[in-house]
Amino acid sequence: GDGLHSTPKYIEDSKYYFINGNNLIDGKITIFPSTRCVSYEQYDKHLIILNDNCILLSINGTIGNLSLYSGETVILGKSCCYIKLKDICCRDYIYWFLKSNFVFNYFRNQLTGTTIFNLSLESVRETHILLPPEQEQEDIAKFLQKENKRFMALIAQHSSKRKLLQEYRQSLISSVVTGRIRITQEMI
Repeated sequence: GDGLHSTPKYIEDSKYYFINGNNLIDGKITIFPSTRCVSYEQYDKHLIILNDNCILLSINGTIGNLSLYSGETVILGKSCCYIKLKDICCRDYIYWFLKSNFVFNYFRNQLTGTTIFNLSLESVRETHILLPPEQEQEDIAKFLQKENKRFMALIAQHSSKRKLLQEYRQSLISSVVTGRIRITQEMI
């Protein structure tokens, strides 16, 4: 299913949040300073009962952001859909499967809209999911989580090196332009 198709009444500050697909980042619900708050009454009125076997997916505007629901006190906007998994599914495995290129390409081919893209609930329901035995699902999910951490560490390391090289390049260009360093024919 998806979230609320209208706008709730907002308040300045509370522990109940109205979220959309942009709040779903790297498997977690991220609350930004700009995330709108609602009263308990609004939360209770629009509450969708979710559990720890649910995955949230962005389906409007930003497509394919994913989050594992972990008891956050949130109301879902229409750009969030929720997937309640059966007990035979390992939530972490399904999360990684939904992040795969296979599913990404399927979703991309199912999009409607020209300015703001939409992924229908029907398309999400019709997504083919390869479902090995539960233990194998858990093993695959653990492996992918471990490899993802290693991969993210490599990205951070190389991003840091790239930033240093960009700073060095800017410094070098500045030194050449201001005449502190002269380039000779032998240097080229």
